[in-house]
Parts: sequence; C-alpha cells; structure tokens
Amino acid sequence: MKLGFLTQSTLFAEPLILQQEQPGVYNQYDEFVAGAIIQYNVKGSVTAGSGKDRSNDVTGERSHDMINICFNRKHLLSALDEGNTPKHGDIIVWYNAKYRINNTKDYPYHDFINVTATRLDGESD
Repeated sequence: MKLGFLTQSTLFAEPLILQQEQPGVYNQYDEFVAGAIIQYNVKGSVTAGSGKDRSNDVTGERSHDMINICFNRKHLLSALDEGNTPKHGDIIVWYNAKYRINNTKDYPYHDFINVTATRLDGESD
C-alpha cells in the first residue's frame, strides 16, 4: 500500500525548510572553502521524539531532542545527506529550530522516506 501521499496531506504534513550544503573546494592556498547552502521548501509529517528517542553526546551529560519526519519520495528534490558530526549532513528547520539529519530509511514500496534528525545549536531539554 502506497502511503507517501499522506506526507503531503494538510492533515498530516507541515512546511519545513531543507538546507543542503553543496560540495566544498580547496583554494589556491590549500584552504578548504565550504560550499554554498541551498534551501528548499518541503513538506513532511513530523513527530517529536519520546524519551527513548533522545541521544546523549559523548560526555553523557545531556540529551538532545530528536524528531522523526516522513517525506514523500517523489517530492524530495535530491537525496538526503546523513551525518553524525556538526560538519556533515543536511539540516531541517522546524519551528525555527535546526535539526541535523543523522539517519534515513527508504521505503520505496510504500513511497516514503523516514528521517531521524537531532537538534543543533546546543539546545537541549
């Protein structure tokens, strides 16, 4: 059963901003210059993570908010980039908070992609 259409329904989806960093280059001084960040307006169905969905950083001192987002496969402009460090992975902006994508699961038969993202900016609950 194809369920991807639900991620575009106004009952389940909401507007999000997807920020993707383009590949960087090395200049004539062998210094790395980061690529431009391109923003896309996308729709997805967001669910906030529960306590079991929280992750601890390496110090174990705090937890980070996580969200799950379902996207329609046909409405994504390009593949999502995963990353577990601040320098890698695409960013989702949801209610003015930034979340870095750290896991994607593709469900081609059901026509959607499930994404897990962790909140940035050092904000935690």
